[in-house]
Amino acid sequence: MPAAQSTRDVLVQLAAEVFASEGYASASVRDLARRASVTSGAIYGNFRGKADLLVEAVDARILTDLWSLPEDVVSEPWLELISYQFEHYQDRQQLMSLLIEGAMAGRTDPEVQARLKKIIMGRIDESAASMQARRAEEGYADDFDAGAMAKAIWSIEIGMRVLTALGVPGPAPVDLAAVVRHFVLGLKVPDVRPTRASSLEAGLPPKGKAKKRKTKAPGKP
Repeated sequence: MPAAQSTRDVLVQLAAEVFASEGYASASVRDLARRASVTSGAIYGNFRGKADLLVEAVDARILTDLWSLPEDVVSEPWLELISYQFEHYQDRQQLMSLLIEGAMAGRTDPEVQARLKKIIMGRIDESAASMQARRAEEGYADDFDAGAMAKAIWSIEIGMRVLTALGVPGPAPVDLAAVVRHFVLGLKVPDVRPTRASSLEAGLPPKGKAKKRKTKAPGKP
């Protein structure tokens, strides 16, 4: 029988649901207390206020949705791990909504912005370190920044949530995963150099057979 959730865990879960579905700005500590069947004092006994709840909710959802993966997925090559994440991107709409709410709250609350930045940059740095550790073994080029790659991956999914919030239909998970796979594969070192035939097919002169350009005499059009 699973252990009962602590009051703190219940409040974090409730805050995540309310902030993601109804908006952070419209929620109040009193309303959260009523829904959780606790007093406002119980909330303030665990958190400094609504902003504290938002930060804790974001951190908890990131850990659950992005870092708690099946063991067989974690052991897969980086390309397969990223593909798995995007095949399940629709399962993380609550997290993406929380990130958007956090970004909006951070515009007027420097403390929220600083705390969320610390959490997210920590996770991005972990993603970059994971990619960097696999770079040579899995055949990725060494001329791109792993941190920039990690930020790009995060941005794709957050951007998708912005579009769907505006009523723009998101792509099917399998289609988005396929696009991201091509994107990531483009960062790998090519297995072989272009052959003479492939160069001709691409419209390029073969190596060592570069076509000389005619030079014009001075003064002639």
